[in-house]
Amino acid sequence: MTFQTLVVNNAGARLAYLDSGPPLSHRINYKTLFAVHGIVFSAPIFQRVMDLATQSGLRIVAINRSDYPGSSPLSAEDIGLISRSDAERVSYFRKGGLELVHFIDMFIRVNKLPEISEDGETGGVALLGWSLGNSFTLSGITHASELADDAKDRLSKHLRSVAPVINPPSIGLGMPLPARNWLPYMEDSIPFKDRIPLTTQWLTNYIDHSDISKRDDIYNMHSHIPYIAFPDALAGSDGLLMKNLSSQLSANYHKACYRKEIRSLFPHMKVWEVTGDMTGSFAVVCYWQIQDDDDAHGGENFNVQWDKPERTIEAYLLAVA
Repeated sequence: MTFQTLVVNNAGARLAYLDSGPPLSHRINYKTLFAVHGIVFSAPIFQRVMDLATQSGLRIVAINRSDYPGSSPLSAEDIGLISRSDAERVSYFRKGGLELVHFIDMFIRVNKLPEISEDGETGGVALLGWSLGNSFTLSGITHASELADDAKDRLSKHLRSVAPVINPPSIGLGMPLPARNWLPYMEDSIPFKDRIPLTTQWLTNYIDHSDISKRDDIYNMHSHIPYIAFPDALAGSDGLLMKNLSSQLSANYHKACYRKEIRSLFPHMKVWEVTGDMTGSFAVVCYWQIQDDDDAHGGENFNVQWDKPERTIEAYLLAVA
């Protein structure tokens, strides 16, 4: 697959994407899943599950966020917002979130994607955030009320789920890190030049949480790293985001998932969380916290879509049902 791009705002910013295309067996009333990557690993991390999409009756569109290959880079002004006042930090996520929902709305129009059918069984779209990508998918849902009326109406008729929320890190939803939590990129004892390659290796491990001393390290993506991984953003915008924007991340998460006005704007929307049972502790703790938050409001690893695409697409299909 090759990258295509769409213009997502009046300034001419573009987002690059990969498209599996309409499923062969459901050329008319199919479902579309928009997937947004996390840190380091870009849109091609979804390649293997995209290869299974057309035979599964699903269309998958994997989007590269700003500052990743093919998409417009963030300006110095954009990155500067991350370290300024609370209002300016909010505007950073507002911009990124609106670019994402503008992309989805434009893709719906250009490709004439089917609406959710009257019986709810076919058509419609779902929005998937993986890892730090959840920070932007949830921001898009939070700020969707600012879209033009025709765009809001279109999304209301198409959006069936924010599904799944995959392996979100606590820090990506603005949750406090648990005591003794360990993240290679934020570990001061590791030389800075070694943090990104160590983070990349760490994220691809299978971690046995029952007894960490006995786990095997499986680093099985060597030949694919050059075209999937893009570490520059971790040392730039994504790294700053994780350190400086916890309150804004938390606000977006709670608004997108629990606010009644958001649910009334998207009446079909369901929220799913999917995590791997051998992923990093950051995702397991976040999974527990989301369970607690959901109560208050009424076994795979981190790279499951790469290592187990067959099992992953089964989860996708369940979540967009």
